Amino acid sequence: MAHHGVKDTYEVEGEIQVVQGAELGTPGAGFRFGRIFAQLPPFRPTDASLAALGARMTAALRPEDPPLPPDDARLPAGYTYFGQFIDHDITRDGTAGRVEEVKPLKADQVLQIRSPRLDLDSLYGDFGGRSEAFFEPADVVMFRIGLTEPVPEAAADKNDPVGNALPNDLPRVLFGQDAGKPLIGDDRNDENLIVAQLHLAFLKFHNKVAQTLRAQGAISPAALFKQTRELVTRHYQWLVLFDFIRRITDPHTFAAVLGLEVADLPDDPAAPLALPATLALNPLFFRVTGYETPPMPLEFSVAAYRLGHSLVRPGYSWNRVFPGAPFKQFFDFTNTSGGLGKPDNITAAPANGFVALPSVWIADWRRLFDFTGVPGFPAVPRPQIPLGVAKKMDTRLMPALGNLPGGGGNLATRNLLRGARLGLPAGQDVAEAMAAAGGLAGGAVLTPAQVMKAIVAQDALALGDNAVLREHEFDVKTPLWYYILREAELAGGEHLGPVGSRIIVETLVGLIRASVTSIFNAGVAPADLSDPQTAGTLKVFSPEADSPLRVGGVPITSLAHLLAFVDDVNPLGDAAVAAAAGGG
Repeated sequence: MAHHGVKDTYEVEGEIQVVQGAELGTPGAGFRFGRIFAQLPPFRPTDASLAALGARMTAALRPEDPPLPPDDARLPAGYTYFGQFIDHDITRDGTAGRVEEVKPLKADQVLQIRSPRLDLDSLYGDFGGRSEAFFEPADVVMFRIGLTEPVPEAAADKNDPVGNALPNDLPRVLFGQDAGKPLIGDDRNDENLIVAQLHLAFLKFHNKVAQTLRAQGAISPAALFKQTRELVTRHYQWLVLFDFIRRITDPHTFAAVLGLEVADLPDDPAAPLALPATLALNPLFFRVTGYETPPMPLEFSVAAYRLGHSLVRPGYSWNRVFPGAPFKQFFDFTNTSGGLGKPDNITAAPANGFVALPSVWIADWRRLFDFTGVPGFPAVPRPQIPLGVAKKMDTRLMPALGNLPGGGGNLATRNLLRGARLGLPAGQDVAEAMAAAGGLAGGAVLTPAQVMKAIVAQDALALGDNAVLREHEFDVKTPLWYYILREAELAGGEHLGPVGSRIIVETLVGLIRASVTSIFNAGVAPADLSDPQTAGTLKVFSPEADSPLRVGGVPITSLAHLLAFVDDVNPLGDAAVAAAAGGG
């Protein structure tokens, strides 16, 4: 179907919709939210019932209650925040006011101000262009890197790195009213220190890639930047899909959408993956049909992808200075959330806070990602340097998320209200629609008994959960976000069930497919992407065959490999610290 001067079509549940009047290449044109299952009725329970359910999701044990069963997942904790980094790359709701506090909205009334492609515009800025303020004036290919603020009183001796300004912070405004403001493509990446340090890692990854390509021969700055960005973007997309999403989704669903056999996937989702040179993608519900700007599905952004809230821990082992930092401090030591200001845990902190990240707060990535098998990394001594892991996926959120700072309220309730305001269907309705099309990958629609919690002595919270579920008949019709988390809980908590997995895998495959630079059909001109002869079987970017980047001679196939390639895994080292540094 040809359309002159407009975006290509997208197909959702068999209905072709055309975005009229937006010329190809217009920055920001056509960014919008949409629905995958637009034919299903919205599920809008009362606010009071959703508030009751949200309160149960963040309920805390009483002192007399027995502890809950262990909830450690295998997933390294760093992936929780890589997931947030991805979210900031593809979605940002610009609707005035908090959506959960306003009247019900249709999908097209919610303002999407982020490019819904995996193109790293949160890194590069300007919807696929580049923002010059982010780059070095003397070398326009290289991102600026910020210096940390020394904390000499925390240094064990004159050689301790914490007493120095180190190139381990986001670039920031250093003077004036905006001092401390990050010079990055999305200020949300400075709301949480773990995300901020991941953003920094990708800035450094870009710079290291540019250095690698520059060393291969003379090339103009413009051409070098283009090649660098394309290679960085393809590695990023590959890691999103084959390192992160493979770990958190049902293997049967993951294989089905990508046109693989589940036998092709290693039993361990962290194990290396051998992919064929081409894939025959097989999405059933979110089918992107060419080089286009697809809608951001609300079923993804408001329900399935909010799984990350269930993974959050009350604290993390961060580095040798703070081997046990509480969750709140990861917000205090950012500019956007904490103003980098007035810390109370470092001796002689400036009265008005810091302008840059204090050197004692630089990440030790060995505590958040598993470097086993990465060349050049000896076995990390555990438990002296513990590997933090995510919480299992379930319907239980960390109790602190029930009372967000700054009057933010209960995060679970906000998520549930948001889903209702935006007219998301009930989880059972989505599951039934998937089942009718053969999309549950061997799964089944949850029964009311499965939505209810099993009453066991080790779970003192289950009785209260079930009372709310039964009172509001949420066991019969369940908010989609809760349904997806309950599916994951029933599957063991290590990965999502079939509904959540299908939404996430199909959405991200579609967004990658629609990206101007994509791991699918790399090197094929955009005009050819809708050609039936090329659309069925797609060439897939290979980190081994299509990239010169290596870590100790092996390709970059995990975030641990990427961090090792950047060569900035633990800048503070493992030396003892002075008592003046305090604890976390």
